[in-house]
Amino acid sequence: MSNPTLVFGLPVFNGERYLRESLDSLLSQSYPNIHVAAVDNASTDASSDILSEYAKNNSRLTVFHNDRNVGQI
Repeated sequence: MSNPTLVFGLPVFNGERYLRESLDSLLSQSYPNIHVAAVDNASTDASSDILSEYAKNNSRLTVFHNDRNVGQI
């Protein structure tokens, strides 16, 4: 296994201010086998829309949406 897949977890709650910058940084890594798993914790800003937009255009991003804020785990 010379290039294992690295999975980055990205918890998000009302993070629209820096979300695009964070996603751009993660998804532009030079390592070829990365995946980003983002969890929107019932944001009330545009975070959910931004995540959905990025996921539509990048198969290395999977988005999970919580129906309610479950707090920190």
